[in-house]
Amino acid sequence: MHRPPEIKPHNVAPPESAQSAPPAPPRKATLPVKAPLTKAPQKDAIPPEVRVPLKARMVFWRQFATCLKGGMTLAATLHHLQNVTRHAELREAARKAQICVERGGSLAAWMKTRPQAFSRGEAALILAGETSGDLDKVSDRIAADLENEHTLRRKLFTATFINKFIVLPLLILVPGTPSIFRYGVEAFEKHGQNLGLLDQQKLIVREGLKGYLHDLLPRLITIGIMMAVLYVAWRLAMTTQPGRKLRDQLAMKVPLTGPLWRDLAIFRYLTALGYLTNAGIQPAAALEATQGIAGNVVLDEKFARAAALARKANLPLGEALAQSNVFSDVTLSLVRTGEASGSTPAMFAQAAAYYETDVTQRMTTVPKTIGIIAFLTAAIATVFVVGMTYTAYINTVFEIVPKFMGVE
Repeated sequence: MHRPPEIKPHNVAPPESAQSAPPAPPRKATLPVKAPLTKAPQKDAIPPEVRVPLKARMVFWRQFATCLKGGMTLAATLHHLQNVTRHAELREAARKAQICVERGGSLAAWMKTRPQAFSRGEAALILAGETSGDLDKVSDRIAADLENEHTLRRKLFTATFINKFIVLPLLILVPGTPSIFRYGVEAFEKHGQNLGLLDQQKLIVREGLKGYLHDLLPRLITIGIMMAVLYVAWRLAMTTQPGRKLRDQLAMKVPLTGPLWRDLAIFRYLTALGYLTNAGIQPAAALEATQGIAGNVVLDEKFARAAALARKANLPLGEALAQSNVFSDVTLSLVRTGEASGSTPAMFAQAAAYYETDVTQRMTTVPKTIGIIAFLTAAIATVFVVGMTYTAYINTVFEIVPKFMGVE
């Protein structure tokens, strides 16, 4: 006789042994590492440059941080940014990020898929904020960093404005001006003997300017072609890892500004490491999570080397960072003290505060120093141009001034 299948009720209590089992101990927070993050990126994996202007990103992250600090949820913040962000690419990014977050996705992981809108450093810091639970503080830090960078770039632009937009054009245009009189007198001697005084002067000026422009045009075309070739070569080089590495090496060797940009990047690293270690992230995973935060290939490779040493050689965080040859001895001593005392997050925060104070002070002194150097350079260049032009006038037009003025 066929028996119907037995139906088990859904609300049956578990066995007594299962009920009395102690709860599993909480696990230490770790970052999943699906693949080694310390390998050098392949050529086809190089992220493109961020296309969104710095000022637009600065405003976006300031609004983002303000909304989170005001108590809005992440999804509500992204929804609000869709309505107030003017930049089309950031507005569309906020819309898609909201969809990702509402479906349970990670904002940092989604940002890495939009390298044209968000830098690797911003994505790394957001990952640190999501992991540590300090997303509002981290986003405020991103906004402050972008504001500092915007202020510094504006100060440097102002300090070098005279050299770039006044002195350089003078060096190109002024030295050839004596040829105006030479060409004008040659035209006068050929065609102006039978003309009236006013017509002779018009002939000299017209033919002189024509000859000057005739000589200047090939020079301008040559300069334009050279600049176009250099620009194309530069853009192509920035699509390769060696090209970006060379750019970053040269940028860090520039006096005054090179050390300043380097210390800004190190400050970002220290801030992110402080958030991650405070959340209980293991040292190797914390170093791997900060990959690309500097936006500098040279520094990123050094930190990747430190992450490899911390994971593969099982070195302490301070020792791994010491072998990366990035931090100063004072910073390394703070990190080692934090490890020995169990206060690593506090020591990272203290080191970041030292760097922030130093960088903030130099953001004022460095542009002033560059401005003084630029002014002196412009003065020397102006004296050189004026002296060279005056000598050319004396040598070429002194004898023809009486003819130009109508004096025999």
